[in-house]
Amino acid sequence: MTWGRSLSATSSSIGRILDGPDQSKVHRLFEPTPVKIKDVETKFGRTRVFWVRDQIKVDDKPPLVLLHGWGAGSGCFFKNIHEMAADRPILLIDLPGFGESERIEFSEEPESDWLAALKAVINRELSDGQEFWLGGHSFGAYLAGLLALERGNDLDMKGVILMDAWGYAIMTESFEEKLAKLPWYARGLYHMFKGSKMTGLDLMRKFPENMARPLLKKARKDLTNTYGEYFIDYTYDINSQQPATGEIAFASLGKGFGFASRPMEERFLARLSELPDNVHFIYGGKSWVSSHSGKIIEEALIENNKKCSVTVIEGATHHLMCTNPNEFNEAINNILNSQEKGS
Repeated sequence: MTWGRSLSATSSSIGRILDGPDQSKVHRLFEPTPVKIKDVETKFGRTRVFWVRDQIKVDDKPPLVLLHGWGAGSGCFFKNIHEMAADRPILLIDLPGFGESERIEFSEEPESDWLAALKAVINRELSDGQEFWLGGHSFGAYLAGLLALERGNDLDMKGVILMDAWGYAIMTESFEEKLAKLPWYARGLYHMFKGSKMTGLDLMRKFPENMARPLLKKARKDLTNTYGEYFIDYTYDINSQQPATGEIAFASLGKGFGFASRPMEERFLARLSELPDNVHFIYGGKSWVSSHSGKIIEEALIENNKKCSVTVIEGATHHLMCTNPNEFNEAINNILNSQEKGS
């Protein structure tokens, strides 16, 4: 199965370039907190990054690096950016193939491509040997876990925070049983695209923009009510880009609906000694993502003298950073502050 040329041969002409950094909707989403937006050019293409509080000295407060999930962008943290990690810089990265980053062509090993691309961007943005925390939501948590395992000597990672992490659980029930537990719209999307080469976001690309935006807001009133119309406009902007290279590459990592073909739980348990000293999980109590894997990993890591915790925010959904921002921000801050105090 081939997704395209290797990343080293990627052309910057793939996909139209979104508005420049000065025109990004993230400026308004993050108000009143200022954000610096820049495009990082590496051999892996153009990756857009967002800095908050980059002027803060970080001698004793390592920055927090954040990765968003599938079909999202760094703007999904707009309800958190002011109160979360308020005493340190935050670097948010739009994943290659998603958000406001370039729709690069992926090789036959997209997991390795994301790993190499994210390493390159982090090394470009952080000074040599600079310690940092890494956080990821959903698919971003999968990639954060991968970076935690494969960080090597070039990433000085103090710890990783995995937020409603996709791709950790091991499939223990049939596909039909799992599908029956999903929300109605997720089941509808599955049946709509079953047997098709279309991705889950292709539907919005089938309509003219003046129709697609209101349809999206009407079809997902739950998201509109939670995030607001301006965020839904942002979501349309970033997800109507073509070609859908990130979505196609992501699909190649999956098994069934909601599972990874190589579950991160198994990979963590096989390489506990290679993980950073801090591994922390945060889940939504009403999310479709189970906290079971986090608890299994927590037990194993504590037995191996590493620090691990599992926090479940009751009432929060998979989009826990927006449905329960206060509790989410508090959970992040508790992890950062308690671990840096050595408790």
